[in-house]
Amino acid sequence: MADSITDNGSSVSFVGPRAVNVYACAAVASALRVYANSGIKMNRAYTPTNMLAFVLQQTGTKFPKTKAGYYNAAAKLMELVASERAAIEAANGPVQSVA
Repeated sequence: MADSITDNGSSVSFVGPRAVNVYACAAVASALRVYANSGIKMNRAYTPTNMLAFVLQQTGTKFPKTKAGYYNAAAKLMELVASERAAIEAANGPVQSVA
């Protein structure tokens, strides 16, 4: 199955394991920034320990449990999102717009 990202105007579809991983990384990066700003967890599973473990698994880089560490981890994940999205687009063309 080829990975693809499709935008129909009101929603975006992430198809394939690589594309779903792009979404997961973006979601955790967002949750890290929210936690760093306010101390609010996006959901019960998104503890700082779990989020930083996810970052370590995805990037191979360990970050400290500090405000700066959360921001740096989010930035590292977004770099991964950009590179993975570019790789998917290189293989399948740009994000398909169905609208």
